Amino acid sequence: MAETYCPFLKREAGRLYVCNALNKEVNPLVMPCLSRYEDCVVYKAYEERAGIEVAAPPAAESPSIEAEVSEKIVASHITNEKISEFEQLLRSFHEEAVKVSRLREEYREAVRRLKEHYERIQKLVGELMASMLKEVPEIASEE
Repeated sequence: MAETYCPFLKREAGRLYVCNALNKEVNPLVMPCLSRYEDCVVYKAYEERAGIEVAAPPAAESPSIEAEVSEKIVASHITNEKISEFEQLLRSFHEEAVKVSRLREEYREAVRRLKEHYERIQKLVGELMASMLKEVPEIASEE
């Protein structure tokens, strides 16, 4: 009977799971370590390089692996909740950034319109004062 988990999958203190073929920490729920490890490119490459069939670990390790896997599934559920929370916060952040960008453009447009109004008011006040100054000598001469 074939093992249900990869013979390279080990648990080391201070690390979650380690692939001995890579000598790196791996997530066995993402990699095929717990199911179809024969399809794993790392496993295949190592097996081809070694030129021999990799021996399965002793059966005594099976219960501890199962306990570790159940712990990992619980940890994975917590991790998935955190990832969902992160994704929601990221979406909210993006929506707020888009809103700020839109409001900034509206603000710039409002400032531009205010500047145009101010310049038109300034021009009209200048024209009014010029016409009043023209009429002042005329008013003084009438008296």
